[in-house]
Amino acid sequence: MPNFDRSPDANDGYFKNLTLNASHRYDRAVEALAGSDQTQIAHLDSGVAPHPALNWHDWNDPAPNNILLHTGRNFFDPGGEFGALPVSPLTRSPSMLSGFLEYPAHGVKTLSVILSDRPGSLVGIARGVTVVPYRIANGPLFRDSGLNSRRDAAHFNEQQSVHALAKAISHATLLPNVKVMSISMGNPGWLGILEEARRAVGGRAGFGQVVAKSVDAAYEAGKIIVCAAGQVNDSVVYPAAYARTITAGGFNRTGQTYDHYPVWGYSNSNEVDVWAQAERINRGSYRLNGRASEPIHANEASGSERFASGTSYAAPQVASAAALWVHKYASDLEAMFGNEQWKIVEAFRTALREGAETVTLRRRSKSDLRARKLDIDGLLKIEPSAVSQSQKKVASTERGFW
Repeated sequence: MPNFDRSPDANDGYFKNLTLNASHRYDRAVEALAGSDQTQIAHLDSGVAPHPALNWHDWNDPAPNNILLHTGRNFFDPGGEFGALPVSPLTRSPSMLSGFLEYPAHGVKTLSVILSDRPGSLVGIARGVTVVPYRIANGPLFRDSGLNSRRDAAHFNEQQSVHALAKAISHATLLPNVKVMSISMGNPGWLGILEEARRAVGGRAGFGQVVAKSVDAAYEAGKIIVCAAGQVNDSVVYPAAYARTITAGGFNRTGQTYDHYPVWGYSNSNEVDVWAQAERINRGSYRLNGRASEPIHANEASGSERFASGTSYAAPQVASAAALWVHKYASDLEAMFGNEQWKIVEAFRTALREGAETVTLRRRSKSDLRARKLDIDGLLKIEPSAVSQSQKKVASTERGFW
């Protein structure tokens, strides 16, 4: 059976080709998706910037046609040099502790998993798909800093990241061709010994109902929101913890052995819909130095920023798979669920789970976990099935928050 996460392509140990071997079904689905703009992925992250992995080589060049800069929005720092455009300036805020929370190249890294088409460096899962980017934060951990934070006003010049996320979800929900949203960011709640660091840079635990309401509206509109499960602590983070999202967990594959990522697993692993490769992906990145940053890949000398790992890289794989499936069955989905669009999300969840391969994930200090591994070829075989009212997930606004 073809699998996208075969062994790394080179002896440096990085996965450089995320596509499927010998799957004509997958190849046809990628070709059909790339040849149409009717199924788009909204990419909610730290924004984009020129990088060869995105087929965008220079700041003076226009973005490629399949990255819709002028459709997306910057809800994080629209007063900056790029204004409303969802472009990251690749800089951190002037704080000694900003490195704990700010990874301004994060959006390029995660988007490269979807779009990259550079054999030998990285080939993504849905190369050619049309993407609507959003800049909603400057790194993968949200700061809900309060409306009257003098520190944020002075140093970050930001709207609250949490509110920016809600605005981006709401904006993408209104775009008719956006069928899938990819979110590799979250709020893990209490960070333990790192909590003081978060507070020092203006953050606090909390997500608020503004995001929950936007998730509910997107769900009712049939938008598939794929979220990274996180790895900061042993719980699935928000917004992945909302039942109306699709939650992507991670693993590290070495030969035929699968280790859960994070290694300690989750106390609420039942909330994860599917797991995908989360470590050693040769994603596009930078050696950061503002606009002069050098574009590199994870396997290049001296690396880029800390670790080439995280459920941040599992989520865009699942989002890519969702776009392939939705585009393949678009007419069936519309015919079956025209008046109840939320059923599109649940039909996909059912197909995702039924098409997955069952594997055993090793966990530190916990028993092994039988888990669903993303199998795109298996997913594409599953036609949409009827979904009953009883399968509708509980509203996010009823779920609560910290």
